[in-house]
Amino acid sequence: MKITHLSAQSYLGARAVDLTITTPITIVAGKNGAGKSSLQEAIRHALGGDAARVAMKKEFKALISDGAGSSYATVATSEGEFSIVLPSGKGMHFDHGALPFVLDPARFARLDANERRGFLFGLFNLSPDGPAVVEALKARGCAAAKIEQVRPLLRAGFDAAAKEAQAKARDAKASWKTLTGGETWGKDKAAGWKASKPEETYSRDQIALAERLVAESDDAIARSNQQIGEARAAIRQHVEAAKRIEELRAKAARLPALRDKLQRDQAELDQWSPRLAELPPPAGEKPRTWACPCCGVMLEHRMADGALVEHQPTASVDPDIEIKRQQWTDAVALYTRSVANDQRDIADAERAAQEIVDLEKRLGDTPPAAERLEQVLAGHQADKRARAATLAQMFEANRLAMLADEHTKKAAAAHADVLAWLAIADALAPDGIPAEMLASALEPINERLTDAAGMAEWASVTITRDMEILAGGRPYALLSESERWRADAMIGAAIAELSGLRLLVLDRFDVLDAKGREDLIYWLDAMAAEGIVDTALVFGTMKALPAGLPETITPVWIEGGVAGEMREAA
Repeated sequence: MKITHLSAQSYLGARAVDLTITTPITIVAGKNGAGKSSLQEAIRHALGGDAARVAMKKEFKALISDGAGSSYATVATSEGEFSIVLPSGKGMHFDHGALPFVLDPARFARLDANERRGFLFGLFNLSPDGPAVVEALKARGCAAAKIEQVRPLLRAGFDAAAKEAQAKARDAKASWKTLTGGETWGKDKAAGWKASKPEETYSRDQIALAERLVAESDDAIARSNQQIGEARAAIRQHVEAAKRIEELRAKAARLPALRDKLQRDQAELDQWSPRLAELPPPAGEKPRTWACPCCGVMLEHRMADGALVEHQPTASVDPDIEIKRQQWTDAVALYTRSVANDQRDIADAERAAQEIVDLEKRLGDTPPAAERLEQVLAGHQADKRARAATLAQMFEANRLAMLADEHTKKAAAAHADVLAWLAIADALAPDGIPAEMLASALEPINERLTDAAGMAEWASVTITRDMEILAGGRPYALLSESERWRADAMIGAAIAELSGLRLLVLDRFDVLDAKGREDLIYWLDAMAAEGIVDTALVFGTMKALPAGLPETITPVWIEGGVAGEMREAA
């Protein structure tokens, strides 16, 4: 990937950068706080979409320079133009698995062993789910059926498949432990294990007799429960009937008083009804009249009794009559309601008296006490428990005897499963088939690391089968800061070449001393000359731009976040 142009506006400390890249190597130098790392992070964000200082998109606003409302960075390359716009986070990025490692070479050292191994498999297109892996498993004597079970997980990588095989082995061990009554699996112990058989077993006749005894107890319990239920129901009926009788007696006791009241109310009604009927019609009310068909005399209905009588013209009405009419009408209505209520209450009292007679007839004798019946039931239940326990013991003894040989076979099968799954797990472990396949990948990357060390005159870096990084034979963790920087730079260059990206970004080269910087320049020039890298961007703190650089290298000074054409315009 060849970078032809860089621009950044208001991205952290990179306030105004506009660089046209004309040589394979570009050194961006400046004093502390000049914006070098900001520019490097802007390039990384635009190319790969990876923000170095924030983790979430909602935090992108923090990447905008103070005082600016928005920000952007663009990188024009031979593969197209890539960008990032803030705070929206929109942009076009380049998707390549090796890109993060050439933009930030120290990233490889931060991976754990499994992650490094997985990255190298991807870098060299080594497929863990390919036919070669299946054939390698078969060649190691792994069970074909179990290979097919684990094969789908190989798509997720050796580690996932190996963990699944280990999990299957643990399951098989747990199954063996269950079958053997809690014993812990051991390779030698499991190979000769046999299930023990009980000393005593029982015949069919013995079991049939025990079952009959249990059935007899069940029948006795059922009969006792029925008797207790009947007794409790009878007791409830007695209690409820007695309570009802008490309620009814209070109502029936009112019967004489109710009858007396009915006589008094009826007498009052009989007195007021005729008096009301004798009153003349209300003033102003004209009765309806008819002519007699015989003699033509005018007739009307008398209001008191409805009789047809000769119509008499209305005479003047006493003004007190209307007052009497209202009072007597109210009296008739009152006593009419009282008589109806008295008749209703008397009927209720008579029904209550009759219901008392019926309930007393139905009560009969006192029901039997439930306590005695419950004692009998408890005895039957105790017999049932003892007989059922005996039967269960007999069944268990026979079951253990019948299944002893089957358990032995199942335990042997579980043991065989453990061994089969462990064989697959071992084969898929990092030092198994992956190590064999990875050896072919480690050879070219280690060759390039050796070549880089020779060109730069630095300590040789090696990646071991255990994915350990060594520099000059020393583990990466024991290296100094500058030694780690050299190792990371060479690993990044090897990844850049082997991935085909041929792009390398190195930050903080100022950790190197003067000799180390000279070595770096020589090495970068040599890689550019041999076509190992198309573009290398190097960032570091310097007091002034270096002089006397090869034609393959262009120095750029950045100050106050301004560089390139922006700086020249200023």
